[in-house]
Amino acid sequence: METKRFSVWVGGSEVNDFLVTKEVAESIAEDWRKKGYDDVVIDEYTPEDLFNKKWGENPDVDNMSDEELTEFKNDCFALYEETGFIEKFDSPYDDEGEHNGMKFKVLRRANVGECDLEAMPLWFVEFENGDTAYCYPEEITKLEHEK
Repeated sequence: METKRFSVWVGGSEVNDFLVTKEVAESIAEDWRKKGYDDVVIDEYTPEDLFNKKWGENPDVDNMSDEELTEFKNDCFALYEETGFIEKFDSPYDDEGEHNGMKFKVLRRANVGECDLEAMPLWFVEFENGDTAYCYPEEITKLEHEK
């Protein structure tokens, strides 16, 4: 399930200090309308919007420090996990074709030390036949399959 966040604007100024749920945004907006303001707008942000706002649409990972790269990868994990996983494995890579169409269960995130930080995000999954593997976002996440 995708979690959206919201911000309230009155007269061109943002009136909340941080992003809020839809219900809270509607309450804030109603309070401002009761005060007589009619230029009240609620903006909606998807997890992908927030990620792109922080990192840009094409982050330059080659020039990030190890600390920045770790933060970026953790944000990648969070974005993909928040937007969800597909039901059946679907890899664009020929060497993973044997698992295509199989249901899978995400066991955990891959850890640094199991694979290079540059290769992340990866998840360790178990397929319905008992096989396990590390999987890329383009193989298992809804966000990549919606592109």
